[in-house]
Amino acid sequence: MILALLLACAMVAGCAADKRRSREGEPFPNWMGEVDLGLGEGGSGAVRTDEEAAPAVVAVNPEDVKGPSGSITKRLVAWKPRLFHLTGIISPEEAAYAVDLAKRNLDSFDVVPKQYKPKGIVTKWDVSVFQDLILYNVARRVSTITMLPIENFADLEIYRFGDADSFLDLHTDILPGVLREDPGLLQRDPKRMGDPGQRVVRVLVNIDPDGGQGLVFPRAQKMHDGQLAFSMGEASNNCKGAVGMSLLPTQSALLHTMDTKGDVEKYVGDYRTCTREEQDASFHSKTGWLLVFSVNAYSHEKCKDLNDSCESWANSGECEKNPGFMWDNCKQSCGKC
Repeated sequence: MILALLLACAMVAGCAADKRRSREGEPFPNWMGEVDLGLGEGGSGAVRTDEEAAPAVVAVNPEDVKGPSGSITKRLVAWKPRLFHLTGIISPEEAAYAVDLAKRNLDSFDVVPKQYKPKGIVTKWDVSVFQDLILYNVARRVSTITMLPIENFADLEIYRFGDADSFLDLHTDILPGVLREDPGLLQRDPKRMGDPGQRVVRVLVNIDPDGGQGLVFPRAQKMHDGQLAFSMGEASNNCKGAVGMSLLPTQSALLHTMDTKGDVEKYVGDYRTCTREEQDASFHSKTGWLLVFSVNAYSHEKCKDLNDSCESWANSGECEKNPGFMWDNCKQSCGKC
């Protein structure tokens, strides 16, 4: 018994001390079509174990959580709002890891803000993209495909739909009360420095291992007159609209919440999720899981060095020797962004 406990402790300690190595070979993506990422099969690095800041740790070696291999595909679904269907952002192993991590941290009181109009049993857990190595690697791929810097990423969200009748009703992902800013400014208003600004992108990833996730954009504009309206499941249900998509496990939706002129996609970007019952009656009473990345117009200023010695410490190997301190205080020098 004592030997088993010692082995378990050694395993977790080994995870915490493991070296963080970024994936190599991730390319700059094409706007459309397939991109060969050459990701290989593994992740690398460590899960943070700081008692105060870190989430509950899954006792797993990140090297054992395989990343996606092959390519990311990006298929246009609508121009207004700009909406794309993605594959290859996350592997089944990474999706299962995210669900397991959320289960360990979700509380029944983690309610979803009213803005998203949750119906039924819907909860969510938020975590920084810099908090967990495996989720950070997924965020890096999202950063690559969206061409947006990872320091602009807000805390990621994992939604849990508690039963077959739970969903998010028609809503907007636009942040309320954020003033419009003209694109292409050479210098930002000094009064707004430190404000990440409006959301520009939301990426919704189906991390449920057992079923699909439907998204409906009833007010979106079709690309052409011949584009068929979206429908999922029975013709009599509400999972239908002008534009929509069905996300199989590990597939994603990329929604641009701002157009190329700097205006928010109000009204046309509103959407709802489909219930399990609307998609397939066989999913009744099963839970659903959705991983959501949000990217703002400006940096959240969470990825920076807090000490003038960070660069020299990193060069001497302190990021690997003392990750607990270095990842908190020297994010930039340790390659966290």
